Amino acid sequence: MRVADALHGAADVREPVLRALLGTAALQRLAGVHQAGAVWLVRPGRDVTRLQHSVGTMLLVRRLGGSTAEQAAALLHDAGHGAFSHVIDRVFDDAGDCWHEDAGVDLLRAGEVPALLAGHGLDPDAVLALHDWPLLDREAPDLCADRIDYALRDAVCEGLVTAGCARAFLDALAVTEEGTLAVTAPGPAAWFAERFDRLVGTVFCDPTGIWADWVLAGAIRRALALGALDPADLLSTDAALLDRLRGAADPEIDGALARLVPGARAVLARPGEDADVVVHPKPRTVDPLVLGAEGAPVRASALAPSIARDAAALRARVAAGIAVRAA
Repeated sequence: MRVADALHGAADVREPVLRALLGTAALQRLAGVHQAGAVWLVRPGRDVTRLQHSVGTMLLVRRLGGSTAEQAAALLHDAGHGAFSHVIDRVFDDAGDCWHEDAGVDLLRAGEVPALLAGHGLDPDAVLALHDWPLLDREAPDLCADRIDYALRDAVCEGLVTAGCARAFLDALAVTEEGTLAVTAPGPAAWFAERFDRLVGTVFCDPTGIWADWVLAGAIRRALALGALDPADLLSTDAALLDRLRGAADPEIDGALARLVPGARAVLARPGEDADVVVHPKPRTVDPLVLGAEGAPVRASALAPSIARDAAALRARVAAGIAVRAA
């Protein structure tokens, strides 16, 4: 099986378990789940899918020398995401953005994936312990394959970086003797930290995206309360979930969906101005390890203090809350 990816290029996938996973309904569903959430409805160009990110993360783990089992974990790490990605976290007021890691993975365990993994000689419990894979997942501010892929992929989609610059950064990655990810020089490390901060501050904290997620989450919450949606429906595709919402024939839900059309936008609410919603987004920051000529790796912020200042400013901003209203 040959896969082609905009960031990582083409690769032949010969491992039977990876080929089998790529053909499962659990993975193929992610082709219909947009990584950006509800903002895709008002800005159709935000069209990166969870499947693209999952395949990209698997290819990056492969490039970094990860085992077949860790590549399988990379493919599956977002398979618990509901339709419209983090919108489901908004439905359940999950500030940690962890619904897909808890309820979503529980649903994944109830499907075809565990038997498939076991049939290929892999321990399902080990593969689906997604935080235990050192290349795939690390606590911030460390780098990991998941964090690198979604950041570069979204940044390219948003025009914050070129695909060529993204690939050049990938060329600067290395794995330390301890198995952690590091960057081979200060320049690329500072470049990534600055672009990551800009991505979070301007894209992940974008008023229109925050507002669109809030509007759609309200419609989903009402549909669940009315019995027009079953919790299992949340693990469908964006299009299928929209169809179910429209089928509820509820004026409140219809009114919410009517607001989510191309061109709709929201703005930051001014102090004292009524806001539609105030949110505290996850304060995502990075401070990459940088390899030195000798000795242990050092944090990029020790070489470029602006990295720590920018991260502190972002944390303060989200802690204060981002208030938005429809324009």
